[in-house]
Amino acid sequence: MLLFRMILIISVVQVEPFGLPSLGDLWKFTKFAFELGGKIKSGYDVIEGLINPDQTEKLIGQILTEVTAITKKVDALEVRLDIKLDQIVESLVERITLVQKLDASFLELHKMIVRIDDMWENFLSYTKQMQKFNNDTIGGFIDVATGPQQGGLQDLLEQIHRLIVPLRTAHIRDSVFLTLLEEQKATQLITCDQPLSNYGTIYQIYTTLALTELRGYVMTVASYGLKPFFKKGKYIGEMDNADAKFAMRTQNYLGAAKQAMGIAHKDIRRCDPREGWARGRSFLELKRLFQAYIVNEADMAPENTCKYTCEDIGDQTYRDREVDWAHNSYLKPCYGRIHSCWKPADKFSICEAPWEDARRYFWFKTGGKFYGEYSPCMGSLFFPVKWYRGMYKCDYCLCTCDSEKPTTNDVRALSFREARTDHRNSKVMIGVRIIETRGMLHLQVREGTLQPQGTILKGSDRWVPIEKFEDTGYRDLDEGYGSFVLVRNGKWEKLKMGKDYDFIRGSQNILHLDDVSVPEGRVAIGVRFKHVNDISQKTNNPIEIEVLSAPYNYESGSLIVGPVTWINSGVRSARKSIVFNSPDLPTKYMNNVPTLEKNLFVKFRASDVDKDAGSSTVPFFDSQDMTLDPPVPLQGVGLFFKGHKDGWFGGFLAFRIYTLDFTKYLNPQLPTEKQKTYEKMYGQPLYTPSKNIALA
Repeated sequence: MLLFRMILIISVVQVEPFGLPSLGDLWKFTKFAFELGGKIKSGYDVIEGLINPDQTEKLIGQILTEVTAITKKVDALEVRLDIKLDQIVESLVERITLVQKLDASFLELHKMIVRIDDMWENFLSYTKQMQKFNNDTIGGFIDVATGPQQGGLQDLLEQIHRLIVPLRTAHIRDSVFLTLLEEQKATQLITCDQPLSNYGTIYQIYTTLALTELRGYVMTVASYGLKPFFKKGKYIGEMDNADAKFAMRTQNYLGAAKQAMGIAHKDIRRCDPREGWARGRSFLELKRLFQAYIVNEADMAPENTCKYTCEDIGDQTYRDREVDWAHNSYLKPCYGRIHSCWKPADKFSICEAPWEDARRYFWFKTGGKFYGEYSPCMGSLFFPVKWYRGMYKCDYCLCTCDSEKPTTNDVRALSFREARTDHRNSKVMIGVRIIETRGMLHLQVREGTLQPQGTILKGSDRWVPIEKFEDTGYRDLDEGYGSFVLVRNGKWEKLKMGKDYDFIRGSQNILHLDDVSVPEGRVAIGVRFKHVNDISQKTNNPIEIEVLSAPYNYESGSLIVGPVTWINSGVRSARKSIVFNSPDLPTKYMNNVPTLEKNLFVKFRASDVDKDAGSSTVPFFDSQDMTLDPPVPLQGVGLFFKGHKDGWFGGFLAFRIYTLDFTKYLNPQLPTEKQKTYEKMYGQPLYTPSKNIALA
């Protein structure tokens, strides 16, 4: 019996180390693998001239040294991509349970890849410690890796290929990639909380297949390299055939993936939280802004009189003229504009929320009708009644309050400050969220270090801290609304209203809903809110999002030194408004669906008086983290509305993110002569999609 003894030696000929290949460039990828095959083929002549066992063991050691080098590189690809092949497929099976016709395909794929993974683990054991294994064990593995038997390595690779990319059966069914995309359009209203976009999922499937093919090729050629020690002869033809199969199958995978990625959706959004909405954890709101307000006409009438009706008073400001607190008791006065008043019944029962609560009322009752959802009052319960001033009855009016003056615990402002990455150190944007601090809502970005081929350095991701702000409140008013300062090195720097931030108010309450993506060859590094028009326009100046972009090099994974550019949607034509239908409290509804229509805007307003006592400013903001796992660079950010299909609830403004589009860098081409040679040896038609799928 031939005694195998693993001897790690340095070859007389200096070998260049294997570099990590680009999975998106077919020729670079195949050349990486073929380097091992070429060395083994060239060693066959040496094998034939071997005279003694020592020379045999030396050559085996050289073969195993080369095999060990490339297996480390193959496994390094997984580390760089932050993936494990079996985990990828398990995740895909879980995510595609809605697509019945794909279930069986992915379950079969999972089984076959797991079997190849098991072969790979055995292969690594054999090549690292071959002296511990019996010759029959090694010979048996070589037969399984190179033979045509059912369940062998070659059979499994062909089964996977037929499953993913049909060739002669393409007239019956299309590739799994395109079948997946057919379902994309039908399920886009319910598709959320995916760790990857459909675009990213397709590339991840391709990555799984390419690495599986690479593992299969390495095991095949390494087995052919060792086979002459068991069965005399050369296996040049068999290895050439392995080259052709590896190249052609991978070309089909990459070509099918590239076509599908060209039409796949790149966006990701969050579902409504399964555990229910929680203030500060999954949603934020503008507090004490637009709300229903019950006020006596004596406290707002322009002439300190009660001779008008509620409807006739018009826009007013709360004055608190009446000092008879037996008639009046306002825990939460309206510090702003009072308008749209009308007179309900004479008698009220009012459950007013505590001062620290964002709501004005939990509920109130008048004319035998409850407004809002009745429950035992957890606030202040009082019963105001009409009274007379001279000849005139002083009625209680039900109005709308636009709070425009600063008060404790209110949240009325949006920050326009830039939320950006440390792009000078190759940090790019990989996530976004909205947070609340110091009475203002801020955008915050998550950053990670860009790596080659659109990947992110593992462990480099973090939320970029926002600047430190203070709400100066009454101490320093900007046009009567309040103001904010930036705290830097212990000193205050006053921020400019309209430029650094702005207050949502009755005359400035429009937010554009846009999806903003950066141009090809650039990557997102920041995001911000800003006014559409010049800040000199103090009213009816909508707010939009902008994305900051920088040029980058796909192959090197570096940001290119050059100008960074802010990009908006560019839509300046007429838009349609989100329509509410007596909106209830947003958190009561857990099946919110996104709007698919483009060029929309939303106006903040009070919730419905009947359903919610008009005590919330809607819509709310979905504040869940918008990130991916594993993280990837972003192409853009979208702001959209999600709510009840008939507008019965106030809904939420939410962010979606768009993964980086690198389709143009995917190259499934081989050199012309190589293509002809491999096609002839492969003997099967190349993949051609049977149809085109148009997905808007």
